[in-house]
Amino acid sequence: MDFSEILSVSEGTHANIYRVTIREGADTAHFCLKLFKQGWTTPFNLEKTAYEHLIAAEVKDCIPKIYGYAARTLYDWGLAGDDSDDELYNGILMEWLEGGQMVSVNNITLTNACSLLEALDRIHKAGVLHFDPFRHNQIVFPGTRRVVWIDFSCAHMNEEYAQPFEMGDVAGILLSLVFIR
Repeated sequence: MDFSEILSVSEGTHANIYRVTIREGADTAHFCLKLFKQGWTTPFNLEKTAYEHLIAAEVKDCIPKIYGYAARTLYDWGLAGDDSDDELYNGILMEWLEGGQMVSVNNITLTNACSLLEALDRIHKAGVLHFDPFRHNQIVFPGTRRVVWIDFSCAHMNEEYAQPFEMGDVAGILLSLVFIR
């Protein structure tokens, strides 16, 4: 898959986020490419496994749509000018969350706070513990009930003992944001 355009969105500790564009004739589509830095295979494997669990459990409406996973060189990803580097970088191609915003005091409502908690409960029931449930990993779409949890690179599977703690922490943070407004 060749990208018509690649825009760097953010650089993280173990992965970089890009908005990639594919043009076919008059059609243009944007996607999110999460590209894990060289040597960071564990976060990639955790995120891939979490998404696979969630998709298999039919918990798809509160995560980005996943289009695929691949290991390619930077050249093959379209991020290097020549093909001299043969190191592979793991990537996840997913939905570009157009119009989504990270949760903040400016966009939190009681409705989307409840939707985020309901989504997290469904994620937990699918056997996935997010393990990084901070606001920057919670996306809301103002004016709608849609919420999306992102960045499962720290996720753990089937750790039910920790789920009440994660749920309680998230509930406390979200509700405090709602009532600060």
